[in-house]
Amino acid sequence: MMRRAACTLSLALFLGAGSALAQGSSAPAPGARAAFEQGLAALEDDRFAAAAAALEASYRLRAVPVVLFNLGLAYRGLGRNLAAIDAFERYLSAPERSVDPARLAAVRRELDALRAQVVTLNVRVTPSNAVLRVDGRTVNRNATAATVDPGNHMVELEAEGYRSWRREYTLEPGQALPLDVRLEPLPGPNRSPPVRPLEPFPGADEPPPRPRGPQAPGTSARPSRGPSWVFWSGLALTAAAATTSTLLWIDGNATHDAYNSACRPYTTPQDCAARFRGTMDELSDRALMVNIGWAVAGLGALVAALDLLSRPSAESATPRPSRWRAQVSPSQASLAWAW
Repeated sequence: MMRRAACTLSLALFLGAGSALAQGSSAPAPGARAAFEQGLAALEDDRFAAAAAALEASYRLRAVPVVLFNLGLAYRGLGRNLAAIDAFERYLSAPERSVDPARLAAVRRELDALRAQVVTLNVRVTPSNAVLRVDGRTVNRNATAATVDPGNHMVELEAEGYRSWRREYTLEPGQALPLDVRLEPLPGPNRSPPVRPLEPFPGADEPPPRPRGPQAPGTSARPSRGPSWVFWSGLALTAAAATTSTLLWIDGNATHDAYNSACRPYTTPQDCAARFRGTMDELSDRALMVNIGWAVAGLGALVAALDLLSRPSAESATPRPSRWRAQVSPSQASLAWAW
């Protein structure tokens, strides 16, 4: 009912609309007046879609300001507030020459009412070059702010290399909707992988020392480490075997001297050996143990020496590849602790 009253008021204000078409040109386009009168009739019957179609056709044939005013009324009846605002603003920018000031004031009041009904989308999105679309139509390519009509809308944000973001909203008249969105990057060869922190390989707890001698660029001398458990084990084995063999040798010499003293009364060595056979067997066993002990001591010394020789000192002039190896990907470079 209120829309019918507003339409009737607009018709009263524009009672001379038909003559305005004729005054605009000495030769008006054919069909412009007929389309305009069809639009007015549709407005009276609240057939806003038919009115908008007829008035748009009339304005295409003959761009007369009064058509814009009635077109704004048709758009308002359809709930297309933004289109109505655009039509009324275009009318105010170029009204008829003999327009009534009361008519312009009525249009400005209608504009204020329509602007209070539109919905504002306040957008903060990452990346900043995302495109904002409402109901599939591009609204803003910078995705910062936009105005839409009230009602149900599908809001979308898109950017190259990112997943699209989509939500459906029911927007009330005059609502301000904040949108704070961070688009998710798409996986692929053109996307940079996340930067990994610098981490050593297992077992490498300390960074390499600064090389002391001259070296080739990009290389460093292998740092010297202390003797390992292999060296100490070989050294301990050598010491234990040598000590045991020495003690057995000393004791064996004493036993041998006692044997020689005991054998003096006998005329032949065979008689002495027959008399002291147990002592002879004991001396033979000790001699074997002494030989085995010295062999074990030599083996331990060899193991310790080989382990020590396999570890070059920090002063070695032979350059070796640095323990810090660059692992370069297409989008990042990080250092890895490696031999």
